[in-house]
Amino acid sequence: MILYDECRKVIPALLLVFMTSGFYAQKNLVPNGGFEAHKNKRNASISNCAPWKGIATVDYYLQALKLDTSRYHGSHSGEASVGLRFQLKYKEFLYVKLIEKLKPGKEYHFVCYFRLLSISTMALKHLGVYFSARPFVLKDNVDSTNSLYMYNRKGLISNYDWFKLEGDFVANGGERYLTLGHFVKKTKRDMYRLNRKKLFSTFHESYYFVDDVSLVEKIDPATLAQMKRSVVHKMHVPEEASLYKTGDVVRLSSIFFETAKSELVDDSYPELDRLIEQLEQNPKMELRINGHTDSQGNEEANQALSEARAKAVFDYLIEKGVANEIDFKGYGSTKPVASNATEEGRKQNRRVEFEITKY
Repeated sequence: MILYDECRKVIPALLLVFMTSGFYAQKNLVPNGGFEAHKNKRNASISNCAPWKGIATVDYYLQALKLDTSRYHGSHSGEASVGLRFQLKYKEFLYVKLIEKLKPGKEYHFVCYFRLLSISTMALKHLGVYFSARPFVLKDNVDSTNSLYMYNRKGLISNYDWFKLEGDFVANGGERYLTLGHFVKKTKRDMYRLNRKKLFSTFHESYYFVDDVSLVEKIDPATLAQMKRSVVHKMHVPEEASLYKTGDVVRLSSIFFETAKSELVDDSYPELDRLIEQLEQNPKMELRINGHTDSQGNEEANQALSEARAKAVFDYLIEKGVANEIDFKGYGSTKPVASNATEEGRKQNRRVEFEITKY
């Protein structure tokens, strides 16, 4: 068993992500929002770009489409983008399951980029995003309180450059899916005809590229100020640091309790939330939360306190919906990592760790 201490021991590279990142940074709730992660290196259908899915034959591109003659051809950022086709009697939709359910009454900020293919003969007047508790189906009546639209009476086009759909909305609560597309029922009335060569004059189609989709929870100024005051411990990770493995023990350096009590202090929540993110990304990982004290006072009381503190962390993780196998245990002062003869040593011995019991 290896003990990873603050700045002088090896910490797995994945742990560095949540230990060193600014916890007050906004998290994109849209997985693979830039479409860069893919199964293979070929342009293909949206099935190549998990976890995104489509209704009808949604296209996926890892390079610029040759038919796109605009000087803005290619993706908005990175290499990948998605294509949606709209005709008078045909529509395509793009949807994904969000990282977490939206919270009732919370305000969220949405951003997405669209661009019209240069050989399109029509432009849509509306494009939008819809949030729902279950995957969207064509017969759904889109609730205006759970959607955002971009509208232009002359069609959504800006010299074939990328334009941004952006807006804020307040969640009803429980929304888990995001769908992009054209939700207006009467498509013919919502299409704007563009001047095109005779070759395309009888073919009515709008084709839009999509890229860089994001959804973040907006943080009120008071909460943000409090989060910024919390301490974020930056850890040094040598180049040879490996991924998690069974038996690793990692100290949670920013976990705080009331003196001689087991109640968590609010400043502990950011680090625990980062741990939750890692557990969600590693659903097969199993943990035991270990509590430790220094040698001051009665050992029986120390044992009880260490176990109560480990349980407090355990309870927080369970209440937040962690599905991983988790246990907890208190060791009292039986496993010191420093001398109890000094205050600095005792401070190091008063700790909570997580031990990977299976990975």
